[in-house]
Amino acid sequence: MRTQAGVFDAFRVSEKTLWQSDELYGGAGITLETPWYAPSVKRVIKSELRDSPIKGPMVYTRLELLRHRSPGVNQEQ
Repeated sequence: MRTQAGVFDAFRVSEKTLWQSDELYGGAGITLETPWYAPSVKRVIKSELRDSPIKGPMVYTRLELLRHRSPGVNQEQ
């Protein structure tokens, strides 16, 4: 997986959630979430989330690792 922080071997996990609530946007919808986990840095390096309520706007969120420094590495290098 390529990110601004570099290229990492990563696992992709896909999750689909059907939700219902008495709140806004018709009270129901679907959320699709896809994080990519890189064991070499022990964290999620990228994540995409698409929240689609029955009524109201679809919300798309994308997160990405911008930089990574290995433990014990001097910042000035």
